[in-house]
Formats: sequence, structure tokens, C-alpha cells
Amino acid sequence: MKKKTFEINNISSKEVLNQLSIAINEIEQVNHLKIGKNNITFSCIDIDALYDVIKAVDNKLTINEVINGEKRNYDFSQTKEKKYYFMFKNILNEEDVLTFINNLKTKKQYHDVTYDIQNKLLVLTTSQKDVFHRLKEELKKMNPSIEIDEYHKPIRSQDVFKEKYLRNYIKIAFILIFASLALVTNSDHLILSTFCWIVVILMVGEKIVKSAFKNMKAFHVFHEDVLVLIGIILGVVAGYVLSSIVALVFYMCLEPFKIRILQRSFNKINRAIEKPEVGIRDNNGQEEIIPLSSFEEGDVMIIESNEVIPIYGYIVEGESIIDTYPNTSSYELKKVGYGDVVHSGDINMEGIIKVKIRGKYERGNLAHILNIASHAPVYLSRIEKYMQKVSYWYTPLMSVMAVVVGIVMPLINFEEYGQYMSVGVILFLISSSFSTEQSSSIGMLAGYAKAFQQGIYVESSLGLDSINSGDVIIYDTIDNSEIHEEELLLFDKLSHLGRVFIVFNDGNRDLGDKKYKIYNYPSIEEKLEIIENCHGNVIYIGDSFKDIECFQKSFVAISRGGISHSKIVENSDIILMDNNIEKVYQVFKIARKIRTKSIVNLLLSMILKIIFIILTFTLLPIPFWTPILYEAIITVIVMYNAVDILR
Repeated sequence: MKKKTFEINNISSKEVLNQLSIAINEIEQVNHLKIGKNNITFSCIDIDALYDVIKAVDNKLTINEVINGEKRNYDFSQTKEKKYYFMFKNILNEEDVLTFINNLKTKKQYHDVTYDIQNKLLVLTTSQKDVFHRLKEELKKMNPSIEIDEYHKPIRSQDVFKEKYLRNYIKIAFILIFASLALVTNSDHLILSTFCWIVVILMVGEKIVKSAFKNMKAFHVFHEDVLVLIGIILGVVAGYVLSSIVALVFYMCLEPFKIRILQRSFNKINRAIEKPEVGIRDNNGQEEIIPLSSFEEGDVMIIESNEVIPIYGYIVEGESIIDTYPNTSSYELKKVGYGDVVHSGDINMEGIIKVKIRGKYERGNLAHILNIASHAPVYLSRIEKYMQKVSYWYTPLMSVMAVVVGIVMPLINFEEYGQYMSVGVILFLISSSFSTEQSSSIGMLAGYAKAFQQGIYVESSLGLDSINSGDVIIYDTIDNSEIHEEELLLFDKLSHLGRVFIVFNDGNRDLGDKKYKIYNYPSIEEKLEIIENCHGNVIYIGDSFKDIECFQKSFVAISRGGISHSKIVENSDIILMDNNIEKVYQVFKIARKIRTKSIVNLLLSMILKIIFIILTFTLLPIPFWTPILYEAIITVIVMYNAVDILR
């Protein structure tokens, strides 16, 4: 079951804050606890289990659930189960739908899941709220081209037939009738001709009309479908019937193309974070490749050189050297041979070994950490929010300009209404989409995938993005360990990132007089006080169990301790899975590259749009389909640039 994020804010005093943090920390299911000046955020599965604990400290406190960065009061009321009916449309690959159905059957919140493959009908029972939206989002991640509709009553086979075929025949007949009537009355320049062409446009673009009406009903007047529809109708009124119809067809045809580009980007990201799903089993001397979930206790698994050991067991053949850092936080490599125990997450550095399995893959450390790392981010990143703000002002500004030029100006100067209206149409069409906003989301996901490839596992959805907002970097050295030259080189790199850099020196080497601040052997209380007094957001890099309080006080917590302790993992935003010290710096490089890609995409998109707007105002004869094609080209460019980080 998925954990949710909650926040308790407006805490009245420091004493109450301390009591709450202690009480919440003691509850096993709580993780990722962050303690602010007067608020606490945390993640848990069942908030009801904490409700009494929190109220016992202060019954005036309110608990808010955080969804996509937005807070709402948590509803403790129990909801009754309800049966839902859904129908799939635009299915290009039946296997994707079947995989989606099988995934639903494995989830505890859905019951009695059935699928009628002939009628594309899904039936399920659940107590979840907003089921349609949840399913739509999950299906979008799997295959954005497939659509799903909700029905509020059972569907019979004859209903499906009528919806699929009979309705389409009637629609085609009406389109032909109105098109014929429009052509007959066209030479007489009657209003009837314009009206008939508008009806044809509305019927051909029925899907767009429905979407536009739905968005206008919800007061989303600047939605892409709404603006495109207004622009095309304005084009018909201006007398550019053929150009308007071609623009509509272009828009309808290019939407699947954009979805395909989006799907291609998602596929690249999915391949980058692909889990090790299979392993080699020794079956009486015969090698066979089977899913890791199919390995049973007693099976013998063959582990090749430079492979991660996925399941706990002991060696029955071969010798090797393994890196146990992910499980022990130890930098020392371990020589192993017959009878030695190896754990899930250990790395086989050289030679081939055979391991007799003593557990299940699903219960291993590797499966646990992979599930954390491959989990899709929950919140909108700061970059995405910034892009949304730019889009928020861009679209209304362009729309107002389109209204003034295409509707108001023709009323003032009626003699040249056609030219004004044509410019207004193009402004409506070019204001209807802002592809950079979507590319920033793809770029953020690509950054997560790049980190995953390099053994940098991002647990908190804002982990990487928040690094760009960090003002202070604190590096806590390993207790009683020799600080080597590579670590000193890392300190030099981190101190040149334009942030305040501090080192908590717990090692056994005197760092001498450096350009950055050094605190030798500080206590936990002193560390917490330093973090508290830092000006700005703190990025804390540590590896020890005693660093957990510092993790909770920091803005971003980076653990270089692997998965040696569950509490360290649960309170970290970013986890480094091996002993390569250079990966600490790689975290900052990836975060900076994500931001740079987004800024480049924004500037590129805006410059190209401004060039097109200038061309439009020169009153050159520009076909209405041009801005739609232009936007598709911009989408391809920014999407390609967004996932380029994976190269």
C-alpha cells in the first residue's frame, strides 16, 4: 500500500514540537520525517494510527494531507465500497490493457476486478475516491494513447454496438447533409452557409468540442482545445473555410503524433530504470533464465562478475571479492568463497559464483530499494511550477491579443475584417499550447532515471529538484575514518558550487586551514544547532544512524550509507548505493543539468514563438495549419532535449 505525506503546521511552541517529533518517531510505519521551525512533515500508510498520538500532545493541532504539493484537510470518514464501470477506447495494443487489468487485480483497494475483452468493459469495486481520475493517471503512465470512460450503469452488448457503429453512421450522414447544404448556399454568401460549415467543423471535431465544453464548464477557458476551437470557428466566419478545415484535420492528426513522441520519451526513461527482472538458475547443470520472483528457497543462482546479488543466500561454488557497502556502509571489499553468506544488494566484483538461495526476492533489500527508487515522483518540482507560471501568463496574454486583433479590430475597421480575423485565428492557435511545460516534467523524470542508472536512488520526490534551492552544503565525514585524497578533492568541488560549504570532521585527519568552514568532532547537539542557525536551506550529506536527527532538520538529506539501516533509508531524500565518493558531486551535476535543460527549453520555445508572432503581424498570408505544425516541431525539439540527459 502506498504511503501518503502529511503535515502538522502552526505548532505553538518548541516544547510541543519536540514532544511531537519524539512521539511520531517512535511509530514504526512513519518515515521521511522533516522537522521545521513550527511544522512537521512525515509519510505513513495509515494516518488513523497516529491520530490519537498527535492529539494527545495537543488536541488543537490540525493534520493536512499533502497532494502534489497542495495541502488539504485530511478526511477521516470511512467511505462505502461502490461498483464502477469503465470502457477503454483507442486501443492500439491489447497487451497494454491486459497488463493494466492484471496490475489492478494485485492492488488491495480494488475488488472483483473483471474485464470483458470483447466489449472493452472494466468492472471493479472499491471504496477509493476519485477512481476515474486515479485509473486515468495510471493508464496514462502505461500508454497515453489509450482512453478510458466511466459509465454509471451496466452496459449491454447491444449498447456497445450502438455506440461503436450506429452512432458513427448517423454522424457521417449529418456531416454530408450539412456539407452539401453549405456548398449549395456558398455562392449566395448567406449566413446559412457559414452556419452549416460551423456545424460540419463541430461534428468532425466532436472529440475536441466535448473536451472544450468540459473545460469551459469548469472555467478552464484557456485550455488548448478551447482556444483551437475558437480559432477555427473564427476562421470559418472570416471566410477561410478550407484553411480552417485543414487546420482542424492537422490538429486531430498531430495529437496522436505528439502522444507518440511523449510515449517515446517515457519508454526511454522506463528503459533507464528497468529493474533486474530475471536471473540465471542452475538446474542440474543446465542454465535457465527465469524471473527473480520465481526463485524458491534452495535454488542455485549463478551470479556473474559486476552483477548485484538480488537474493540472500550462501556460496556453494566459486570464489570472488564482493562490495558489501550497500548493506554495511563499509568501504572494505570482502573476499568470499564456499559457505560464505552474501546478502541482497551486495555487488560481485570479480569471478562467477553460485549462490544457494535462502529467501524470496520480494523480501530482499535490493527489491525494497529498487521499489523506492523507481517510484514515480509525487509532487510537482519547482521547475515545473515555474514553467506553469510562465504558461499561466503566456496563454492569457496571447488569447487577449487574439481577441483584440481577431474580434475587436474587425468591428472598428470592417473593410479589412478578413485580414484581422486571419491574424486573430493564428494567434488563437499559437497561444493554445505551451509544450515547454510538459517537457519540464519529462526532463525531471529523465533526471531521476539518470541518477538511478548511476546508483543514486531518489526516495523523496523533491530530492533532486530541491538541491538547486539549497544555500548551505554540510558534509559529515565518516566516524573515525581516514579522510583520503579523493574526499579532499570532493570538498574542493563542493566548495566551488556557489553555496556555503561546511565540513563536520569526525575523521582522524586534521584538515588544516581550508577555504570552507570546518567543525572538528562536533556533538549531535552542536550539529543540530549549526543547522538551525544556517541562513537558508541546508543540504546535509551523512551516513551514520546518529545523523538521522540532522537528516530530519535538513532541507535535503543525502545518505551515502547504502541500505545498511532502514531508518537511514526512510529519512533520506537521496541514497548513494556504492562507495564511489564522486557520486556525491554527480548528484549536484544532475540536478543542475535538469534545471539547465528546462531553462534552455523555455528560452528556445519562447524565441521560436516570438519569431512566428512577428511573421504573423507582417500580415503575410500564413495558412492556419502552419502554427499547429510549428507547435508540433517545437514539441519534438524540446522533448528530445529533455531526455537528452540520459545520453
